[in-house]
Amino acid sequence: MRNHRGLPGVNLRLGGVAVPAQFAGATPGDPGGDQINAALPRGLTGRGEMDVVLMVDGKTTNSVRIIIK
Repeated sequence: MRNHRGLPGVNLRLGGVAVPAQFAGATPGDPGGDQINAALPRGLTGRGEMDVVLMVDGKTTNSVRIIIK
């Protein structure tokens, strides 16, 4: 993910809902670590288990499942 072309190229979807990334880059104090910061929409509250899908500059990462209570 490092050296991506900018936030417009970072697409995050939770349970099919687009969530804008606020930051995507190196994790401060963790060499080799990357992070994405995003504010979760209130509409996801109580949705339970869902897929997290990340696409950066047209390349899709492995998806993960999370639970939102």
